[in-house]
Amino acid sequence: MENDKTVVITGTSGLIGKSLVKKYLSQGCSVIGLDNTESELKEDGFQHIPCNLERPEEILRACEEIKSVHILINNAGISNPYNAKIGEIKIQQWQKIINTNLNAAFTLTNFLAKKLKQSKGSIVNIASTRALMSEPCNEAYAASKGAIVSLTHSLMNTLAPDVNVNCISPGWITDSEVSETAEKQHPSGRVGKPEDVANLCCFLTSDKANFINGQNIVIDGGMTKKMIYVD
Repeated sequence: MENDKTVVITGTSGLIGKSLVKKYLSQGCSVIGLDNTESELKEDGFQHIPCNLERPEEILRACEEIKSVHILINNAGISNPYNAKIGEIKIQQWQKIINTNLNAAFTLTNFLAKKLKQSKGSIVNIASTRALMSEPCNEAYAASKGAIVSLTHSLMNTLAPDVNVNCISPGWITDSEVSETAEKQHPSGRVGKPEDVANLCCFLTSDKANFINGQNIVIDGGMTKKMIYVD
Protein backbone atom coordinates (compact mmCIF):
# COMPACT_ATOMS: atom_id res chain seq x y z
CA MET A 1 0.00 0.00 0.00
CA GLU A 2 1.28 3.44 -0.93
CA ASN A 3 2.52 5.27 2.15
CA ASP A 4 1.11 8.65 1.11
CA LYS A 5 -2.52 7.60 1.54
CA THR A 6 -4.82 9.23 4.08
CA VAL A 7 -7.30 6.93 5.81
CA VAL A 8 -10.37 8.23 7.66
CA ILE A 9 -11.78 5.81 10.23
CA THR A 10 -14.76 6.29 12.53
CA GLY A 11 -15.06 4.65 15.95
CA THR A 12 -11.32 4.53 16.58
CA SER A 13 -11.66 4.14 20.35
CA GLY A 14 -13.33 0.74 19.95
CA LEU A 15 -11.88 -2.73 19.59
CA ILE A 16 -11.97 -3.03 15.80
CA GLY A 17 -11.28 0.67 15.36
CA LYS A 18 -8.00 0.54 17.24
CA SER A 19 -6.90 -2.49 15.25
CA LEU A 20 -7.73 -0.69 12.00
CA VAL A 21 -5.66 2.32 13.03
CA LYS A 22 -2.65 0.17 13.90
CA LYS A 23 -2.91 -1.80 10.66
CA TYR A 24 -2.98 1.24 8.39
CA LEU A 25 -0.25 3.01 10.33
CA SER A 26 1.90 -0.10 9.92
CA GLN A 27 1.39 0.26 6.16
CA GLY A 28 2.77 3.78 6.26
CA CYS A 29 -0.57 5.56 5.87
CA SER A 30 -1.74 8.66 7.69
CA VAL A 31 -4.86 7.97 9.74
CA ILE A 32 -7.58 10.40 10.86
CA GLY A 33 -9.88 9.07 13.55
CA LEU A 34 -13.38 10.44 14.12
CA ASP A 35 -14.78 9.52 17.50
CA ASN A 36 -16.49 11.20 20.43
CA THR A 37 -14.00 9.44 22.72
CA GLU A 38 -10.31 10.06 22.17
CA SER A 39 -8.37 6.95 21.26
CA GLU A 40 -5.60 5.80 23.57
CA LEU A 41 -3.37 5.52 20.51
CA LYS A 42 -0.70 8.23 20.31
CA GLU A 43 1.38 6.96 17.39
CA ASP A 44 2.92 9.25 14.80
CA GLY A 45 0.70 9.58 11.77
CA PHE A 46 -2.55 9.38 13.75
CA GLN A 47 -4.79 12.41 14.18
CA HIS A 48 -7.90 12.36 16.35
CA ILE A 49 -10.77 14.69 15.45
CA PRO A 50 -13.42 14.82 18.20
CA CYS A 51 -16.81 14.18 16.61
CA ASN A 52 -20.22 13.15 17.88
CA LEU A 53 -21.29 10.99 14.93
CA GLU A 54 -24.95 11.36 15.89
CA ARG A 55 -24.82 14.98 14.77
CA PRO A 56 -24.50 15.88 11.04
CA GLU A 57 -23.20 19.34 11.89
CA GLU A 58 -20.28 17.84 13.81
CA ILE A 59 -19.52 15.46 10.94
CA LEU A 60 -19.47 18.43 8.55
CA ARG A 61 -17.14 20.34 10.86
CA ALA A 62 -14.81 17.36 11.04
CA CYS A 63 -14.85 16.97 7.24
CA GLU A 64 -13.79 20.58 6.85
CA GLU A 65 -10.54 19.65 8.62
CA ILE A 66 -9.89 16.79 6.20
CA LYS A 67 -7.98 18.08 3.18
CA SER A 68 -7.73 14.80 1.28
CA VAL A 69 -8.83 11.19 1.73
CA HIS A 70 -7.99 7.99 -0.11
CA ILE A 71 -9.75 5.45 2.13
CA LEU A 72 -12.89 5.85 4.25
CA ILE A 73 -13.83 3.19 6.78
CA ASN A 74 -17.26 3.64 8.37
CA ASN A 75 -16.64 1.52 11.45
CA ALA A 76 -18.45 3.27 14.32
CA GLY A 77 -21.37 1.42 15.83
CA ILE A 78 -23.31 0.77 19.01
CA SER A 79 -25.68 -2.13 19.71
CA ASN A 80 -28.39 -1.88 22.38
CA PRO A 81 -26.83 -0.18 25.40
CA TYR A 82 -30.24 0.08 27.05
CA ASN A 83 -31.04 -3.66 26.96
CA ALA A 84 -34.57 -2.53 26.14
CA LYS A 85 -37.19 -4.93 24.85
CA ILE A 86 -39.62 -4.24 22.04
CA GLY A 87 -42.53 -2.34 23.51
CA GLU A 88 -40.16 -0.67 25.98
CA ILE A 89 -37.44 0.92 23.86
CA LYS A 90 -37.90 4.68 23.53
CA ILE A 91 -37.82 6.33 20.12
CA GLN A 92 -34.82 8.40 21.23
CA GLN A 93 -32.93 5.18 21.96
CA TRP A 94 -33.80 3.77 18.52
CA GLN A 95 -32.72 7.02 16.88
CA LYS A 96 -29.38 7.07 18.72
CA ILE A 97 -28.46 3.65 17.32
CA ILE A 98 -29.70 4.44 13.79
CA ASN A 99 -27.93 7.82 13.79
CA THR A 100 -24.61 6.38 14.94
CA ASN A 101 -24.58 3.17 12.91
CA LEU A 102 -26.29 4.20 9.67
CA ASN A 103 -26.86 7.92 9.27
CA ALA A 104 -23.27 8.78 10.20
CA ALA A 105 -21.91 6.44 7.53
CA PHE A 106 -24.10 8.03 4.86
CA THR A 107 -23.45 11.60 6.02
CA LEU A 108 -19.67 11.19 6.17
CA THR A 109 -19.60 9.51 2.77
CA ASN A 110 -21.78 12.27 1.34
CA PHE A 111 -19.46 15.00 2.60
CA LEU A 112 -16.26 13.22 1.49
CA ALA A 113 -17.51 11.83 -1.83
CA LYS A 114 -15.84 14.50 -4.00
CA LYS A 115 -12.48 14.03 -2.30
CA LEU A 116 -12.74 10.24 -2.65
CA LYS A 117 -13.55 10.54 -6.34
CA GLN A 118 -10.58 12.84 -6.84
CA SER A 119 -8.24 10.33 -5.20
CA LYS A 120 -9.84 7.30 -6.92
CA GLY A 121 -10.30 6.00 -3.40
CA SER A 122 -12.18 3.24 -1.64
CA ILE A 123 -14.78 2.83 1.09
CA VAL A 124 -15.33 -0.04 3.50
CA ASN A 125 -18.47 -0.07 5.64
CA ILE A 126 -18.42 -2.28 8.73
CA ALA A 127 -21.76 -4.03 9.13
CA SER A 128 -22.35 -7.20 11.17
CA THR A 129 -23.62 -10.75 10.84
CA ARG A 130 -26.65 -9.32 12.65
CA ALA A 131 -27.62 -7.99 9.23
CA LEU A 132 -28.22 -11.66 8.33
CA MET A 133 -29.26 -13.27 11.63
CA SER A 134 -30.53 -11.91 14.92
CA GLU A 135 -30.81 -12.19 18.68
CA PRO A 136 -33.69 -10.86 20.83
CA CYS A 137 -33.83 -7.13 21.58
CA ASN A 138 -31.52 -6.04 18.76
CA GLU A 139 -34.03 -4.54 16.34
CA ALA A 140 -32.29 -1.18 15.92
CA TYR A 141 -28.83 -2.72 15.62
CA ALA A 142 -29.95 -5.37 13.13
CA ALA A 143 -31.88 -2.82 11.08
CA SER A 144 -28.96 -0.40 10.97
CA LYS A 145 -26.48 -3.09 9.91
CA GLY A 146 -28.84 -4.50 7.30
CA ALA A 147 -29.19 -1.00 5.90
CA ILE A 148 -25.40 -0.63 5.82
CA VAL A 149 -25.21 -3.67 3.52
CA SER A 150 -27.79 -2.11 1.18
CA LEU A 151 -26.13 1.29 1.38
CA THR A 152 -22.90 -0.34 0.25
CA HIS A 153 -24.13 -1.63 -3.09
CA SER A 154 -26.10 1.57 -3.69
CA LEU A 155 -23.01 3.72 -3.12
CA MET A 156 -20.97 1.40 -5.32
CA ASN A 157 -23.29 2.02 -8.25
CA THR A 158 -23.37 5.77 -7.60
CA LEU A 159 -19.61 6.26 -7.20
CA ALA A 160 -18.35 3.76 -9.78
CA PRO A 161 -15.93 3.63 -11.48
CA ASP A 162 -14.04 6.22 -9.42
CA VAL A 163 -14.52 4.73 -5.94
CA ASN A 164 -14.67 1.10 -4.81
CA VAL A 165 -17.22 0.42 -2.08
CA ASN A 166 -17.40 -2.81 -0.06
CA CYS A 167 -18.77 -4.02 3.23
CA ILE A 168 -17.48 -6.33 5.96
CA SER A 169 -19.85 -8.19 8.30
CA PRO A 170 -17.92 -9.48 11.33
CA GLY A 171 -19.25 -12.15 13.65
CA TRP A 172 -17.93 -12.69 17.17
CA ILE A 173 -14.83 -10.51 17.49
CA THR A 174 -12.94 -10.17 20.78
CA ASP A 175 -9.48 -9.73 22.24
CA SER A 176 -10.53 -11.42 25.50
CA GLU A 177 -10.27 -15.06 26.48
CA VAL A 178 -13.37 -17.13 25.81
CA SER A 179 -14.40 -20.65 26.78
CA GLU A 180 -13.27 -23.72 24.89
CA THR A 181 -16.91 -24.34 24.00
CA ALA A 182 -17.16 -20.89 22.43
CA GLU A 183 -14.04 -21.54 20.38
CA LYS A 184 -15.03 -25.03 19.22
CA GLN A 185 -18.54 -24.07 18.11
CA HIS A 186 -16.94 -22.10 15.27
CA PRO A 187 -16.13 -24.20 12.19
CA SER A 188 -12.78 -22.38 12.09
CA GLY A 189 -12.07 -23.55 15.65
CA ARG A 190 -11.82 -20.11 17.24
CA VAL A 191 -13.59 -16.81 17.71
CA GLY A 192 -12.54 -13.79 15.68
CA LYS A 193 -9.85 -11.28 16.52
CA PRO A 194 -9.88 -7.56 15.67
CA GLU A 195 -6.87 -8.18 13.45
CA ASP A 196 -8.97 -10.49 11.27
CA VAL A 197 -11.19 -7.56 10.33
CA ALA A 198 -8.28 -5.15 9.93
CA ASN A 199 -6.42 -7.54 7.63
CA LEU A 200 -9.45 -8.01 5.39
CA CYS A 201 -10.15 -4.29 5.33
CA CYS A 202 -6.56 -3.53 4.36
CA PHE A 203 -6.79 -6.02 1.49
CA LEU A 204 -10.11 -4.62 0.23
CA THR A 205 -8.63 -1.11 0.06
CA SER A 206 -5.49 -2.24 -1.77
CA ASP A 207 -4.90 -2.29 -5.51
CA LYS A 208 -5.02 -6.10 -5.39
CA ALA A 209 -8.76 -5.96 -4.66
CA ASN A 210 -9.95 -3.34 -7.13
CA PHE A 211 -12.17 -5.87 -8.97
CA ILE A 212 -14.07 -6.62 -5.74
CA ASN A 213 -16.84 -4.06 -5.63
CA GLY A 214 -20.24 -3.68 -3.96
CA GLN A 215 -19.78 -6.84 -1.90
CA ASN A 216 -20.65 -7.77 1.67
CA ILE A 217 -17.97 -10.12 2.96
CA VAL A 218 -18.84 -12.11 6.08
CA ILE A 219 -15.96 -12.84 8.44
CA ASP A 220 -17.32 -15.06 11.20
CA GLY A 221 -15.39 -18.34 11.22
CA GLY A 222 -18.20 -20.00 9.29
CA MET A 223 -20.94 -19.53 11.89
CA THR A 224 -23.61 -18.12 9.55
CA LYS A 225 -23.20 -21.19 7.31
CA LYS A 226 -23.56 -23.70 10.16
CA MET A 227 -26.90 -25.39 10.83
CA ILE A 228 -27.72 -25.41 14.54
CA TYR A 229 -30.66 -27.44 15.85
CA VAL A 230 -31.55 -28.12 19.46
CA ASP A 231 -32.00 -31.88 20.05
